[in-house]
Amino acid sequence: MSHYTTILNEMLNLLPRHQFETLVKNQDSDRYVKRFNSWRQLVTMQYSVKKYFCSRLFSKTVFM
Repeated sequence: MSHYTTILNEMLNLLPRHQFETLVKNQDSDRYVKRFNSWRQLVTMQYSVKKYFCSRLFSKTVFM
């Protein structure tokens, strides 16, 4: 089975998860969280931003 490194994975590797988790713990940000914790929210937001800009780029190149 081959392994592919995605752009999203490269973006997330720029921010070490251990440091992120330490910040979350210090701020007590996941205090009332049951499932959708801060890390998942960050990943979801990164994905949506990437998809938005990719679609904008695609629409500009195709329709210009």
